[in-house]
Amino acid sequence: MNKEMNKLMLFGGAVILAASLLFTAARNSEFDAGYEIYRTTASDTITDTEADTITINPLLYSFWKYNHTVKGVQESGTIDLTLTVQESNALSGDEWYTIATDSVDADGEITDMFGDNYGVRQRIIITGSGTQSAIYTHRVTLKKPY
Repeated sequence: MNKEMNKLMLFGGAVILAASLLFTAARNSEFDAGYEIYRTTASDTITDTEADTITINPLLYSFWKYNHTVKGVQESGTIDLTLTVQESNALSGDEWYTIATDSVDADGEITDMFGDNYGVRQRIIITGSGTQSAIYTHRVTLKKPY
């Protein structure tokens, strides 16, 4: 009787495990099926009042949600980075509109900027001020709901 009970418990555990795996896989596939996602990462060093402009590719021909995350690490001086997210409705040229601004002014600080993008192009400008040397890591995630 003990062997029979052990077999039954083993079979029951296997059924529960299989069902939970199927449920988890179904939830993830439903989430992934509802969005087109684009991610990229860039890292560099800003010295004093230097500025870096990171243009996001590809072209965004419809409504997208964005999330820019910037982490700053102080190398020397006092870290002071200004973050400006801009979008453009033109396929080329210098017509840019600021849609979000924030700053990183503490060693190890992580700043998130998120919102809706209605333009065709997007970029982030990371500008230093004062006397400093700071390493930043920029990550962007764009999500297009269907």
